[in-house]
Amino acid sequence: MTRILDGVGLAALDRAVYRGAGLLPMPYLRGLDVLHLEAAMRLDATAVLTYDHRLGKAARAVGLQVIAPGTAYV
Repeated sequence: MTRILDGVGLAALDRAVYRGAGLLPMPYLRGLDVLHLEAAMRLDATAVLTYDHRLGKAARAVGLQVIAPGTAYV
């Protein structure tokens, strides 16, 4: 796990991310999920690593690949 996390970058969230997250038209997402999704979109990510089905559904809806290692959930 440490090897995987060494390749992960962290990004500071500014007010624009919080505002944008509040405007996402996905009422089935929880608070932190909308922040993760909004941040991924603002960072021009191509994929999101998640085991959460709701976040995965929303990520696919905006064109992001969903990665969930060790599962059939793709």
